[in-house]
This record gives sequence, structure tokens and C-alpha cells, in this order.
Amino acid sequence: MASDFEKPDKIHTLYQDEIETKMWPLPVKELLFLGKKTAPKLYNMKIRTIGDLAKTNKEFLIKKFGKFGKQMWEYANGIDNVEVIYIPEKPKGIGMSTTLSIDISNIKKLEEVLANLVDQVCFRLRKKNMKANVVSVSLRTKDFVDFSHQEKMLEKTDSSIIIYSEAKKLLREMYKIRNSYKAYWN
Repeated sequence: MASDFEKPDKIHTLYQDEIETKMWPLPVKELLFLGKKTAPKLYNMKIRTIGDLAKTNKEFLIKKFGKFGKQMWEYANGIDNVEVIYIPEKPKGIGMSTTLSIDISNIKKLEEVLANLVDQVCFRLRKKNMKANVVSVSLRTKDFVDFSHQEKMLEKTDSSIIIYSEAKKLLREMYKIRNSYKAYWN
């Protein structure tokens, strides 16, 4: 139910103490799992809102709709005892970034930072039993100008050495481009 609510900051909640104010004023047809054929039947019974349904005698609804009557009443009252099972999905990609406390334009120092980031990414790849097939390197200047390069590798890997080699190559390509934007790198 909460996923259909709209708030200015797009955060959706439906806590037990919010059911009366957020859910009950809604039309009964908005109740989760309520079918198109059931809503007109409820309207004919003068049950127009979820709140009307929540306040209807549960036994009456069971006589009229069977087990579904009980389920409708429970949903209208915020009762759902089905266990929620969370199955985390594997991420599509793993990345790392950092914001440096000082501006660095020296390629060797940038490569040191890059090596550290690659080590962290590869550790996370191995931890999730994943391998990378694309390497991407991005830089942002002190003036918020972004540079990025990426490369698809021939084989998937979780090797820090191989990924660092590719990332370093991409960094050096961007470093050459920086001459066109030298004012951003000083």
C-alpha cells in the first residue's frame, strides 16, 4: 500500500499508527489485492472507503465473502501476518569513489589513489563471488568538470593486478586529455 503513496520527498511509510489517516480515507478499490469484481459489491453494501471496510463487522464479511472477507478486513486494518523474506540480489556492478582533501594533478599520486580504490573494488568482487568485465574510471575536477573512460575487458576477472592495469591505462588516457582542459587541473 505504501508504495503507491506520494510525498514531496518520495519517501513512503505506512506505520500502524498511520493507517487511519493515510489508508482509511482511500477508496476501497485501492486496497491491496481487492479485485475489480469485489469493489462494486462493497459499494453496493455502502462500503466506499478502506476505513468503511475496516469498521465493518468481520463476521459479516466472512459470511458474505468467505476467507477473502476475513483477509479484506485484516488488510483494511493493517493486519498481515505473512512472513517477509528478503533475498538480496547480486549487484550489477561494484564501484568505489573518494573525494580527496586536496587537489591532485600529479599522475603518480593519482595512480596511488587509483590503486587503493581498485584494491577495495576487487576485495568486494571476491567477497560477492563476482568478476568484472568492464573497468570504468572517472575524475571530477575542483570546478566539478567530469572526465570518464571505460573499457570492456576480454575476460572477466577479480584480479587487482589486471583491473589496476586497465584502470591505469584509462587514467593515463584521461590525463592526456587534461591538456585541453589544463585550467581545471591546476
